[in-house]
Amino acid sequence: MGAATVYVRALDGQLLTFTFDGTNIVDKQTGSVWDILGRATGGKLAGKTLAPVVAVNSFWFAWAVYRPDTRVYQP
Repeated sequence: MGAATVYVRALDGQLLTFTFDGTNIVDKQTGSVWDILGRATGGKLAGKTLAPVVAVNSFWFAWAVYRPDTRVYQP
């Protein structure tokens, strides 16, 4: 089963965009490397931490039973 963590991607007034380079999670704006706990482990933002967001992981079929009016968007 999968799991996820969720963080606010704004840090110090800057909106960050993240990519996975095959090995690391890296933000496009500074090239900083991030870990799964929302901490910058390398680069310009090393030592900074993203604010966590309370989130719930759920299977779609289980969610849809109780929230059938949910709309799903795809960018």
